[in-house]
Formats: sequence, structure tokens, C-alpha cells
Amino acid sequence: MTPETRSEFGTGYDVVSGFVSDFGSGGEKISMIIILPVAINGLREVEQKFWEIDLPLHKKKSHQLEMKVYLPKFKTGETIDLVEILKDMGLNEMFSGSANFAGMADVPLKVDKFIQKAFIEINEEGSEIAVISGTVY
Repeated sequence: MTPETRSEFGTGYDVVSGFVSDFGSGGEKISMIIILPVAINGLREVEQKFWEIDLPLHKKKSHQLEMKVYLPKFKTGETIDLVEILKDMGLNEMFSGSANFAGMADVPLKVDKFIQKAFIEINEEGSEIAVISGTVY
């Protein structure tokens, strides 16, 4: 995929960063940050220092320019179990037998599972992105 886009480009933290915005084809537009090592074999160092990178500061020091972005086709996704995250936020009652879902059903309900699935695919035709959240009662 080789879209042209107005992007920001900066260097620092022993990496080269491309901040790509309005990326995609057709009506699909996404933003993504691409972080690449300066050295050809510097990926391990970037992985080790990744959490030290101050992305807002790095972006502030970058320069805007027009560029063509060449990405290999790829597909990735992740499924996240949100039950413990929601409980940590204080949303415990919905997972217990004392949950009150009056007006939704005539029988007692509680949430057993709450998941979120995210998916992105980049290929020659463009990009496909989906995020789905779901519950199981």
C-alpha cells in the first residue's frame, strides 16, 4: 500500500519516527505512529527503550512534510478480557448475582464475560479496521 499523506517526521531516542495521519484509502482514515530504528539491526534496542520514548515531545519536535508511505501488507488483532479491568474501575455489581438489569429482561441477569476485539489489516487495496465489544449474560 503506498498512499500519499501529509505526515510529520522526526528523529530522537535512537529511533526514526514517522507520525502518519489521515492514512488509508476510500472513506477509511486512520492515524498511526510508525517507529523505526536508526541502525539497520537496531530493532532490539528500540524494543528495550520503547517505554522511555516521550511520544508527545517527539511529535512536537518533528517536521511536517508530504511523503509516500510504503507498508508491507499485514494483519493483526487482539482480544482483551475486560472483566478484571472493569472491576478495578469499580464496576463490580454487574458481575454479581445482585446486578440490577431491570427493564432489560424479566429474569435476573449478570454479566459473565465482557470482551473487546480489535483488528487491523493493511493490504494493496487499503485498510480494514474493526473494534467490537461484547458481553455474555
